Amino acid sequence: MPISYELICEQRVVLTIFEGVLREADYVDHWTALGKDENYSSDFNEILDYTQLRKLDVGVHAIRRIVNNSNFNASTRRAFVTGMYVPAKKLTNAMRSIHIRRGADVEVFEILEEAQRWLGIS
Repeated sequence: MPISYELICEQRVVLTIFEGVLREADYVDHWTALGKDENYSSDFNEILDYTQLRKLDVGVHAIRRIVNNSNFNASTRRAFVTGMYVPAKKLTNAMRSIHIRRGADVEVFEILEEAQRWLGIS
C-alpha cells in the first residue's frame, strides 16, 4: 500500500508516509485502516510525509474530496512534508488552501525535522 502510518500516541501524532504511486483510492484505504485502529483518536495531530512519493495520480477534483473525507477534527494541526518533489508541493499547497479556508492550522515543509519542530515533537 502506498500509504502507511505510525501512531505516536504519547505525543498524540499520526505520522503518515506516502510512497511510490499515489491514487485517490489509496487515501480511502488509509482512512479506513486508520479509523479502525483502536489507538487512533481524531484529535491527534498529523505529519504527512510525501518525500518518498514517486508519482501522483490524483486529479484536481479529488483533492477536495480527499480533504472533505479526512478522519481528523478540523482543529487538528497538520504538517505536510514534500521534499523537493514538485507534484507533492502542488498537491499539498492545494490541500493547505482548502484546510485554511476552514480555519485549520496547516503548514508545508520540505524537511521532516522542520515539521516535527512546528508540532513541538522534535
